[in-house]
Amino acid sequence: MPPIIFDFLKYSELRHLDLDDPETTIARKGILKKNTFLRKIYLEWYQLINEELPIQAENTLEIGSGAGFSEKVNPSVIKSDILFLPFSNLTVNAHHLPVSNQAFDAIFMVNVFHHLPDPYLFLQEAERTLRVNGRLVMIEPWITAWTKWVLPRLHHEPFQMEGDLVSPPENQPLSGANQAIPWIVFERDKKYFADKFLNLKLQKLKLMMPFRYLISGGFSSRLHAPGWTFNFAKLLDSLMDQQIEKWAMFALLVVEKVR
Repeated sequence: MPPIIFDFLKYSELRHLDLDDPETTIARKGILKKNTFLRKIYLEWYQLINEELPIQAENTLEIGSGAGFSEKVNPSVIKSDILFLPFSNLTVNAHHLPVSNQAFDAIFMVNVFHHLPDPYLFLQEAERTLRVNGRLVMIEPWITAWTKWVLPRLHHEPFQMEGDLVSPPENQPLSGANQAIPWIVFERDKKYFADKFLNLKLQKLKLMMPFRYLISGGFSSRLHAPGWTFNFAKLLDSLMDQQIEKWAMFALLVVEKVR
């Protein structure tokens, strides 16, 4: 999509802000309240994540909490972000968590892993800070025939599938991205992951949501489906379940520390 179209579709409150400015995330908090359709997607995601957390998990860390509202589903969550935000509990770098070994029962994130400058370094931190049987739960973009067509045309974030893993720069926490990173780490190079992280095991990979995020507008487009259409859109998504490997845009990933 031409940049002029992206600019036209932007929310007016975001047009004068740099994507990596904390004020952008603060403005997105307001957008998430206004966009009922998008808010329902996030609520569904938080509920899916909550179902995968260990039973009676007490110390749960969210990485890259951003403008989200995970505390509405999990009131005990510790919300963290690399940006200083008034609605986060901690400002931390996910590559260097300032906690002792085995500090957490669970770590989760939504649309964050593909922004990390060094995803393998983060996985080392997850391995170090999770207790045995603790879980890392993520919802991330996924590479399918559908996303290979739609992402270059309708989304500003790049993806590079081929060759060595290309990670975002460290100084671009939101504008830097490679949407192929989750697919590369857990699918294309899954043997490398298994060999490198002997204590971590991918327990679940669930593909989902072919269309709903697109028509929600995300945080990029002020044109979006009204909230009352959400259940109908969810039904349309479910009709693609038989061919979800071709049509999914996202994946729920559950990684457990097995020893």
